[in-house]
Order: sequence, then structure tokens, then C-alpha cells
Amino acid sequence: MVKVKQADPYDVLDALIRETCETHGYKLRVEGWTRKTYDVFSERTRERDSRDQHIARIESLATTSGEIRYFDDLALPFCQDLGAGLESAFSLEATLVKDRAPGS
Repeated sequence: MVKVKQADPYDVLDALIRETCETHGYKLRVEGWTRKTYDVFSERTRERDSRDQHIARIESLATTSGEIRYFDDLALPFCQDLGAGLESAFSLEATLVKDRAPGS
């Protein structure tokens, strides 16, 4: 019998988020090992504030929930592209949830 190895869903999610960040020019910070949290940042345009703007968060559970949290409307095009990728890759319905940025 021939076994066909399926792609690991977490590797697929990881690649999808990284590619979407690269396409939109956003920075990505990943935390965790088995349960990862993907934080997406946009560079600040004002010189007075040197910190990057936290615009979205995706957790590894998105492979089953389809949930994408965003904190600024600036992130909507990114989230919509990522949501379409999630729907295609995991046969689910993506959900965009507007929330307050952590620590604000």
C-alpha cells in the first residue's frame, strides 16, 4: 500500500501567514512552539513614535476556527487575503474579528 503524506496544517498556516505578510509588506513576530501566536505589525509612519503598530493577531487554532483578529482597519486588506487563503487551504469559513490591541 502506498501512503501519501499530507502537509501538516500548521506548516501550511505558517507559510500562508508569512507569504501574506510579505505580500503586504508587514512584519511578523511568531511566539510559541506547539500553539503559535502570529502577531502582525505595520511600521509607524510618524517619526515621533518609533514603535511598530500591532495590527493583527492569528493563533494556530485558525486552522479549525478560521478566526483572524485585527486591531486597525489598516489591516483589512491583509486579513481578507489571509482569510481567503485559510478558506481555500482548510475548507472553513474565515471570520474577521475587530478587537483592541493587546496592552492598549
